Amino acid sequence: MHNEQDEKPSLRYYERLFVLFVLIIFAVISIHVGVEKWQTTPRRSPSIHVHVVGEINGGEKDLELPCGATYGDLLGRISWTERAFILKMPIDRRLRAGEYVVIPRWGCLSVYMKGVKNELLYLPNGSTFRDLYVLYPYRELRRKHRKLRDGEIITISKSF
Repeated sequence: MHNEQDEKPSLRYYERLFVLFVLIIFAVISIHVGVEKWQTTPRRSPSIHVHVVGEINGGEKDLELPCGATYGDLLGRISWTERAFILKMPIDRRLRAGEYVVIPRWGCLSVYMKGVKNELLYLPNGSTFRDLYVLYPYRELRRKHRKLRDGEIITISKSF
């Protein structure tokens, strides 16, 4: 009597085993190639864009800096004029994406107006919003009664 357990595996069994083996080898090779490609693909580090105005050579600049960049990093990337008062810059402070940075001028207040009118102004030290309102009669300037700060950015969204 022949027992089914005693029979040798058929050729069909070996064919299936071979196909399974080839598929496993193919999967391992594709995973290895994919990981290798992923590791060698240069990753683009996140970056921020800042707008620089004031006492810099070449006029206004839009710069792309790596995330976490500070004012010190920014000063290393630009060329400023001899009138720039960079000692006032907070070198350790981190920059934010889309930030406007004013490089101040020595001996006066450097104020940047953006919005309705994009203009860099050099005003006498001690100037106030009232003084600025005399030059530019925007409603938003009339409401403020404090002194202007060097490097301040004023956003004007409405007209006279």
